[in-house]
Amino acid sequence: MLALFRTFNSARLAGLALLLSGSAPPLELKLREDLRTRIGSAIVYQVKPLSDEDKAATLRSQASQRGLRMEGEVIGYMLRHTARDLPSLMAVLDALDQASLERKRPVTVPLLKEMLTKFNDKPG
Repeated sequence: MLALFRTFNSARLAGLALLLSGSAPPLELKLREDLRTRIGSAIVYQVKPLSDEDKAATLRSQASQRGLRMEGEVIGYMLRHTARDLPSLMAVLDALDQASLERKRPVTVPLLKEMLTKFNDKPG
């Protein structure tokens, strides 16, 4: 803990920023009181995983910004049959957007299946 205390103070003196993460808010961590309060005086964010509804809303919003119309069935299929982390879902949306433009077809579950099949068949 002494090393963290020194690092915190050195960074502050040098005008550098530190990014720290923990399993609890800073003021609840079992640290030296002076370190705990210093860390707690910084900006604190609580990061929560996105629910499926949040992911669906994000996909809907991103599709809309691109001028894509995505029905709920397409989003549901994506959430059931692709990796569910947001960067992967956005990569699928990018590929689906490209496939829709290239084939001059609307975004549908059949187009998504076709695109995913071709994507998975590519040699890695």
